Amino acid sequence: MERNSPIYISLTGENSHKINIPPGQGSFSIGTKKASPGKYDVLVDTDVPINWNVFNEMYTPHGKQNADRYPNGDWPRFLYYSGNDTGFIQWSEKRKIERMHWSPLAPVKADFTKANIYELSIHASSHPIELTLGEHIQKLFLSGNLENITVKTSTPLLLLQLAPKTDLPHTIYKLPDFPHLSKMVDSVHVDNAIVGPPMDCNSLLQFKNTKSLNLSGNITNIDALAELTDLESLGLRTVSDLTGMPALATWAKLNSFIGWNIEETQGKILQRELKTILAERQMGYIGIETT
Repeated sequence: MERNSPIYISLTGENSHKINIPPGQGSFSIGTKKASPGKYDVLVDTDVPINWNVFNEMYTPHGKQNADRYPNGDWPRFLYYSGNDTGFIQWSEKRKIERMHWSPLAPVKADFTKANIYELSIHASSHPIELTLGEHIQKLFLSGNLENITVKTSTPLLLLQLAPKTDLPHTIYKLPDFPHLSKMVDSVHVDNAIVGPPMDCNSLLQFKNTKSLNLSGNITNIDALAELTDLESLGLRTVSDLTGMPALATWAKLNSFIGWNIEETQGKILQRELKTILAERQMGYIGIETT
């Protein structure tokens, strides 16, 4: 595929879309006309089937030099899609997708059991989304109205990252229950807004087996984290209120701690606690930066 030169691709029909991809761009975005907010590389009409196989002939420079290893292309590496065509799932069975960002625009039940997608990102608006995952999906990113997402899986995930929409009439925001994920994730990240309803840490206790936890933004009831006894890594970023923060010695297996842009008084307490722990045993990465 030529870079910096316009080409036509048969995305929804013969030479239906003209694109111009600059060198170094590893992603491609597809939106739906009059329905998808934001800017996309191309727009398609509502409910028109997409020919995902069009990408089978597209390569990065590395992929072109090793075409025998990539019989169905290797570009784009990352796909962003806002729409209702689920054909990319079946397409991924024969052509690995490194990262897929999908924003469905209607209620959907999607079976990813055979999908070869490493990182799957789903954004939920007002419609219910039911996902069944397969073994190839290692990282799952969920954002938006998380209450509208149901996930089923029988295989572990390396990472579950949640970015809830909390600008609703909540005094305190609680994560919805994800029963199929509760014992399937090694690492949980939650990104809440800095301003707005705090996320209740009690709702994290469903992930009792998690070894790594990273929280950012406004949170409350942080004392609940003491019940996550298997924690080996803890990160707190832009957390303004650490009232009730458990002592770091609470987690006997803790090997890594990051406190970034946290309240100064509590930061000094944590620094003293780390100093005490380091006098007794070695730890991995540690760092505290206060506001």
